[in-house]
Amino acid sequence: MSPAVLTPILGPLQFPWVIYALDQNNDHFDRAFALANLAAATGRQVFLLTNSLQAKSVQKQLTNDNLSIQLITPDAALKEVVHQVTQLLSIAPFVLIVDALPTGLQGELVNILPQLPNIPKILVLQDFGPDTIIANNLRHLIKNYYDLGIVPGIGEGSVLADLPNVVQTGPWLMLTRSSENHDIKNHTDKNSGAIALQTAALAEGSDATVLVLSSGEPNELDIYSYIANIIAQQCPWVTVRCHSPVPPTHCDIELWDSHWPVSERILAADLVIGAGNYGTVHLCQRLKIPLIAFPWSRPDNLQRKRLEKIADIDEAAVKIVTSAEEALCHTFDFLNQGIEKSLFSPQKRWQNLHRTDELDDINGIKVGLRLIEETLANKWDQVAQTAMTQDINRLRQSQYPSKQT
Repeated sequence: MSPAVLTPILGPLQFPWVIYALDQNNDHFDRAFALANLAAATGRQVFLLTNSLQAKSVQKQLTNDNLSIQLITPDAALKEVVHQVTQLLSIAPFVLIVDALPTGLQGELVNILPQLPNIPKILVLQDFGPDTIIANNLRHLIKNYYDLGIVPGIGEGSVLADLPNVVQTGPWLMLTRSSENHDIKNHTDKNSGAIALQTAALAEGSDATVLVLSSGEPNELDIYSYIANIIAQQCPWVTVRCHSPVPPTHCDIELWDSHWPVSERILAADLVIGAGNYGTVHLCQRLKIPLIAFPWSRPDNLQRKRLEKIADIDEAAVKIVTSAEEALCHTFDFLNQGIEKSLFSPQKRWQNLHRTDELDDINGIKVGLRLIEETLANKWDQVAQTAMTQDINRLRQSQYPSKQT
């Protein structure tokens, strides 16, 4: 990847944004893309650095020249990660936004951040375990090297929320992919993925729609595809979709779905069976869509804690399960009660599509964008551009000493 070539920088409003979202968790990419897309829509030039498997297909569909996705292979070695990150950061001056572990995918940001004291640096915080906080000295790193930390959603990053430069917003939701907001080819209808699923449900003559969300992890996919297959067999009046990056192993291939963003499918569901990941939990909670969830173990993605916090707020919003049998039991109970209480109808399935405008107005990501802009404005003064350029020259010199005169 060659260094980006930019027009001369005139002031803080022209600074490009570099969003660092290197992590194996797709929630980081979805959240970072939503922010990047919103910023690009305002005229910002944005470079999104990611190793998400989903990003390559998204990259091919971009039409907004203000937004560029820079890919790093998921199995890249430390030397390659450092090289590509350094190249991207050599476009100075810029704003650095990190939606990942504050130290970087392989710890490379620990050495880079101190070289950029005059560059505005924003951290999007998640919940980290105490071992990670201590081992990486995160409290010191965030307090001294980031200008602002944003906690997107109640309970996210709560262990570090007491730091003086950390603020909380509502959850960052990816609600639509309209042509105005996402610049994706051939998707001119708002929430086109939701419309497609609801249209399919009507064509199948179903009374309810159940969305089963799986990661690409083989053992998890086995469980979710089994659940989807059982529901489809025993409840032929239900539209079932098993959403996963790869085809499911234990259910009919016709049930498989891999649409992105998955939030559009969630909008069309009467019930979601998934996990305790960020996007699923917060979107279901905001849309009041019942969620049956497995709290899978992930490095620094505390799914059980997130689910328990939502359950404390609304006990009926989520059922935490640990086996396929338990998930199916809750599913059948929900479907039976829905039939008895006439909860399912095509009209009710369309309601969430009309509610997204209301939710979009209070989307935490808009507050996050404003906070980032305010931080940038506060950091800027008459000498800031010169100081930022000095930071970049220092970074270049440390990485490419043989090329300096």
